[in-house]
Amino acid sequence: MSVLTPTFISAFMALGTLWFYLGRMGRLDVFLESISFKDLFIVVALFLAGSVAMICLVFYIPSLLVSLIIKKENTIFYNYQTIKDNLIRLSLIIYLLAITVFFVAVWFVDAKKYPGWLVFTMAGSGALLITLIIAYFFNRKAVSEVLQFKNKRIKKEYYRKFYFFIPVSLFLISFMYAYPLSLIFGKLHPPEHAGDLKVMMYATLTSLVVILFSLLPVTVYLRGKSTEGLSVRIVKVISAALAGLFFMSWIITSIPVLIINGTMKLSGIADFHPHVYLVQDKDYPAELLDKVLWKLTPLQNQERYVIHGVTMYSFGDIRLICPVKVLNAYVNSMTFRPGDRAYDQQLNKALAAAAQDCIPFSKNEVKALQSR
Repeated sequence: MSVLTPTFISAFMALGTLWFYLGRMGRLDVFLESISFKDLFIVVALFLAGSVAMICLVFYIPSLLVSLIIKKENTIFYNYQTIKDNLIRLSLIIYLLAITVFFVAVWFVDAKKYPGWLVFTMAGSGALLITLIIAYFFNRKAVSEVLQFKNKRIKKEYYRKFYFFIPVSLFLISFMYAYPLSLIFGKLHPPEHAGDLKVMMYATLTSLVVILFSLLPVTVYLRGKSTEGLSVRIVKVISAALAGLFFMSWIITSIPVLIINGTMKLSGIADFHPHVYLVQDKDYPAELLDKVLWKLTPLQNQERYVIHGVTMYSFGDIRLICPVKVLNAYVNSMTFRPGDRAYDQQLNKALAAAAQDCIPFSKNEVKALQSR
């Protein structure tokens, strides 16, 4: 905590204010030029932490909600640890069931041309019914052996809670996977001419990975000892979240790319919008550039010319400007196939080949004029 000095806090607040103000105007390039080189490393570190936190929030919202539904302690049940473990397993089964039912429903709508509203209504109702049945058999013995000695009011309260309210709540949380899975599916790139079955297998594998590791933090939290201090619990949960993110990244290789991309974009180090740049001919002769690739246009006095490009990297005194076509290779490099390292290497080679046309200008050699 000694790191959080008044000087550090005031510097952080000042940098945050400048970033927010210039970010609203879309001029984060000015933000980088207006702070010292030492502060740049602080900015990058802060935005890296922010990007990781945002990705964690996206993937672990279901885990957070599960921790609100399943209480950590219960004084009524001496065997509550067993009940908690069963509820964690129930959560996993529910979400795997929900994903399976969803893909089957999509297949019926797409291949068999059944009405979508009918298929999804029946699929959702069936999945909910199966959830209630599984919940009953999972905890029937553990719950009954305690409640058999309680009065009717407590029996009714906890039977409703364990056999209806908690299972239904866990089932509803399964809809929260829609956003993280849609984000990942947008980056999923199956092989060319892959059949529907193979595409379904890729999507299913990706979903299983997300569901399995997204429940890791809540599992660590609920299984932790009640005697542990708050700081220990926080460290364990954060460690579990980072570990889950790490293991997910081995299969869903777009995750670290999304984190780095978010860091570069939020900090203003990269600007993926095309710009027109003014260059002095004496600093960088126009003859060295491909006029078609850069859409190079000489000005009337022949001492300056303009090019079209994007700032892929701007740090310190260096501004790496690339032709606009590099954006396509960069966007493609963010796609993935589950666990396919050869595909990742292919994309990285394509990006590296496209980036060979990029030019590292000194900041005093080039000036961004406008966006188009």
